[in-house]
Amino acid sequence: MAGLFRRRPGGDKTTRTPPPELVAEARRHAGGWVYEIDATMVDDPDGEVPPTAIVGGWEVSRKGTLTGVYMANPNYAPDAAGRRRDE
Repeated sequence: MAGLFRRRPGGDKTTRTPPPELVAEARRHAGGWVYEIDATMVDDPDGEVPPTAIVGGWEVSRKGTLTGVYMANPNYAPDAAGRRRDE
């Protein structure tokens, strides 16, 4: 996802609570990021995800836990039909 998000000094800490499945996924992506995808905008869950379907991402520590840094995707745009998962 290079270029999709720009990290600001100190990150962008928010009160957004990650879905439980992302907390579990973080363990498998130590030292990276996990992303929340708007499933209503993706036809194939194992296929390509358009950048506009990524709600945002959480930074993962080297230990596989979320650091609390969340970066909203400025390119996230629910499709023209207005489909969007309830938050």
